[in-house]
Parts: sequence; structure tokens; C-alpha cells
Amino acid sequence: MHKFSSYLIDELESSANIRRSCYGSGLFICLLLDELRSDWKEEFMKSELSLYAFFKQFVDQVVIPFEEISISKETEDIMQSVKTIREKEFIDFISLDGYHLYIEGDIKSTGFNPMGIIGGDEKCIHKNNLRIQINDAEYFLEKPVISYYTADLRNINKLHLVLDEPPTFNKDSLILNGIGEIKGQYEVKEDGCWLQC
Repeated sequence: MHKFSSYLIDELESSANIRRSCYGSGLFICLLLDELRSDWKEEFMKSELSLYAFFKQFVDQVVIPFEEISISKETEDIMQSVKTIREKEFIDFISLDGYHLYIEGDIKSTGFNPMGIIGGDEKCIHKNNLRIQINDAEYFLEKPVISYYTADLRNINKLHLVLDEPPTFNKDSLILNGIGEIKGQYEVKEDGCWLQC
């Protein structure tokens, strides 16, 4: 238990590495449920609730009044550190060697690993993979990619990929090695290729 609690106590670690901090918080939710109701596991396994939602139904019964939550300087410093770490990830991605391809248009995200995402302001880096739909065709991007969106990260308006080699240029499409053919109008610029779908 001490191994997981250390992730929760280290504010920067738990804020910068959400996935790891979830292991510890998940364990402690289970331990609290053990204290509240020893038979919770059987009921939880039959429910369709997440562990947090299941736990919350017991906590909602306990009301703790509060007037105001103040944000400490330490918390603000931690959040700034996390923001700096994430911004560096974007800068590192943009600086990658390779052929930079930008795809713009109505792009739908149809699948992604939520634990493999680095979030920014209306953009995110999908570190491992991203499944997308463009003009009724589906593509699986097994590489890091930045997606840009407005309001909902499933509705993408631009992608930024770094390819190992340039695409094959056709009259009205690009063929991306290992990904497939994407139809649209393209323009080759100094910083890479821009494809409008």
C-alpha cells in the first residue's frame, strides 16, 4: 500500500503522470469501500459503473459544508510545472526529424488510448495510436500524432503527423506508407505537406 500512496503524496508526480496516480487512488477507493461495505465487490462487478462512480454513490450521502476553496501558491506552482512539461512534449514533437504532414478537414476520432494522451489547449498528442475517419474511410495511425479540435477531442479539424518518408503524390490523394490512401487536395510547402480533405 505504501508503494501506491507515494504517488498520491508527491503532488508533481501525481499531476504530471495521471495514469500512475490512478493506480494509487483506485487502490485507496477500494480500501475505503472495504471499510464502508465489505460486500461491495460483488455488487460492483454486476454494475456498469466506474469504480469512482460506484464509490461516489456512498460519499454523496455524506455532505461536508464548505465556504470556499482557496488555491495555494504550491498548487499553482505544480500546475505551472505540469503545463511546462506538457508544452515541452509539443515542442519536441514539432522538432522531430521526418516528413511533416498536416491534414485538415472534417476528421472523426473513432478510437484512441485515453492513457496515451498528452493534453494541451484544444490539441493533444496521441503518443501511441489514433483511429480516425475521413470521408467515410477509416485509418489507423500507429505513430505519435497531434490532433487539433474544438470543444470535443473526437471532432478533429487538423492532424499533424511526422512520417519516416514522404507520401506518394497522386492527382487528388496521398498514399501514406502503412496508413493508406487519403483523398483531398494537397500543397507542398517548405515546412511539409498540407492536405485538405
